[in-house]
Amino acid sequence: MTLLVGVDAGASHTEAVVADGALHVRGRSRGAPGAVRAGRAAAAAEAISAAVRKAIAQAGLTAAPDAVVVGAAGAGRDETRAELTKALAQALGTPPAMLVTTDVTKRRANPCGYRGVTECMASFRCWPVAYPP
Repeated sequence: MTLLVGVDAGASHTEAVVADGALHVRGRSRGAPGAVRAGRAAAAAEAISAAVRKAIAQAGLTAAPDAVVVGAAGAGRDETRAELTKALAQALGTPPAMLVTTDVTKRRANPCGYRGVTECMASFRCWPVAYPP
């Protein structure tokens, strides 16, 4: 089964949603703040990966995600985003596809009419709409 994960990592909390390849939401979780600051990516990655693992478990699944999209507060600078991407790859076991972006970008990426931005990210259908090739 294909597992797609969308994460909204903010200063107050982190939300993660897991969808299958048919875009049905299978699990979701809410966890500790996952906003990132320069030099503090490991702490953000731990909060984000804990929320992802919890959402996967809540779905009754054990498989690693096939793709992960993270919209994180504080990830607007290239260096900070790269640091978080590296820390998440280590924490999540390097998913085959991963996109880390700022939380401002993920808000713009919801033109598809999904109920929430995490479902939009998990679907991966909005990325071509919001960011055409």
